[in-house]
Amino acid sequence: MKKQIIKPERFSGHKLVDYLIAHPQARGKFKWHTLRSCMWVRLLSACPGFAPYADHEKISRRDLVKILTAQWELVTQIRTDKLFPCDWVELLIVHPELADHCDFEKMNGYNWIQLLAKHPGLATRCRWEKIQMTNAWSSLLKVRPEFADRCPWESLSGGSWSGLLGKRPEFADHCDLRLLKEWDWVNLIREQPQFLSRFTLDHFISPKHYFTLLDSSYVSKSSSAGGTFKDFSGDPATFLIFRAMDRVNGRKFIKQCCLKRNWDFLEQLFDLAPDELKLIARKNQTPFLITLKAPEKLFRKYFRTVNPELRDEAGNTLLHCALIHDRCTEEDDRYQFMLENGCSPDVRNTAGFSCNELIEWLKKHPVNNKKTR
Repeated sequence: MKKQIIKPERFSGHKLVDYLIAHPQARGKFKWHTLRSCMWVRLLSACPGFAPYADHEKISRRDLVKILTAQWELVTQIRTDKLFPCDWVELLIVHPELADHCDFEKMNGYNWIQLLAKHPGLATRCRWEKIQMTNAWSSLLKVRPEFADRCPWESLSGGSWSGLLGKRPEFADHCDLRLLKEWDWVNLIREQPQFLSRFTLDHFISPKHYFTLLDSSYVSKSSSAGGTFKDFSGDPATFLIFRAMDRVNGRKFIKQCCLKRNWDFLEQLFDLAPDELKLIARKNQTPFLITLKAPEKLFRKYFRTVNPELRDEAGNTLLHCALIHDRCTEEDDRYQFMLENGCSPDVRNTAGFSCNELIEWLKKHPVNNKKTR
């Protein structure tokens, strides 16, 4: 039986490509015209030596990018005039060696942001005036703060500033915080709580914008007409923004935290803004709840900020309540602490008892109160 003679000159398409990849030194009158764009990608990625035979008209723009990504040295042997600036960005990120072959004049600002973020050494080729998009500058400075001296700070929007300061708070001196709108502040303070001290209601356009914001995010559709806060317990900084604009519901939420004994949230809130718990002291009786229920650490922090002359409906002071509910006795440290911070043992409640008289009465008539400490 005669051995079958292989004639690769008769091969076409993928069969020809398979043969050439297996025989990279092969030469002959092959059917190059049968190779489509994707086939040239396979062949040249594996065997760049066949580049002189490529039909550039058949190779698509995106397939050129694939070929140069695999074999960037072919840049001088294949047509690159089809490539868009975005294609060059993709190539340069992987192969910055191609910079000498790129027409940087065609690059726009967004292209430059992508390039400089990966290869800051290309800054010497950059025309900075092309970078006009404010969000592009924000994205660049987050990863390349060394280009700050090139940034047109006055062109940055509130949203751009929020994103930038969230990662690079050191640029705050360049920022006009009046540019930040509702969501800009929320996003910024979530990332950098220290900016809460610079927040005021002057940064908001109108109540209409505020209620639109609440309706779409933090307020339940089925809540009362005034609205009620959803759970802010994991994010006290964001709560304070809304608290500043809706004091009524803010009080409700803090009282709810006291009733549910969410002391971790209240302590974080107190550390961020000590006056918050102090300002809502009357109607919801937060001082009494904290005095009677809070852990010792929060109680001592908080008690120094409240009016020691506050009374409940029965005329009891905070010291009265602590004694009645067995939160302190005449001999313990809490009693002395409350005295040192302004509580008077001589003030009488509606029933006519002073704290001193109440102590004597309790000694004679012990009450089986459950310890809550």
